[in-house]
Amino acid sequence: MSPLANVAAASASVAPLIGPTTVRVGDDYWHIGDGGLYENSGIESILFLYLKQLQIKHAKRALIISLDSSFPFSVGEKQLTRRSLPFSLFNFDFTRIPSIMEERAITYQILFFRTLQLEGVFPDSKTITVIFLRHTDATFAADLSDLPAACRAEPKPMKTPADVADRIAAIPTRLGLSSECDRQLIYAAATKLVAEHSDEILNYLGPPAL
Repeated sequence: MSPLANVAAASASVAPLIGPTTVRVGDDYWHIGDGGLYENSGIESILFLYLKQLQIKHAKRALIISLDSSFPFSVGEKQLTRRSLPFSLFNFDFTRIPSIMEERAITYQILFFRTLQLEGVFPDSKTITVIFLRHTDATFAADLSDLPAACRAEPKPMKTPADVADRIAAIPTRLGLSSECDRQLIYAAATKLVAEHSDEILNYLGPPAL
């Protein structure tokens, strides 16, 4: 297997469907699994990378933009909370296990770094900051005049921004989408999201140097 194939396989090792990938490095074997069980976005690794650059004076400030297009944990929550049958090996969606772990890890991570900032151990938000962008947070017009053309021809058209938000949230995280509406909707949501946060990003970066 080529190095690139190893990386792709390790990245897709979503427990428990696909097991970790084993790679030999010299006399050692490295067992690589999906980082989503611990930290799915990779922000923490990038954060410590830039902290090192700040410490050795190779950088003065750092801005990290997290583009999170993961499948929202809340999808299917209504069906789950109204389910009266117990779970079994054959009827339980095991993908919820890493989702639960990820939600907890992200929550504790945010609290941990915020506490370090308040205690003065960690640089403040003027020195290093993270802007989180989620495709499900894009805002569409009340009259849906900005709805993609492909979605207007759907058998069950969306009627409110809430319907659009639900549709975007339900789009699975895949390398390919069969629905033209889903493809256009994801593109429109991403475009809107960047536009909505452009001022925040540009204000942090400050005016261009002369």
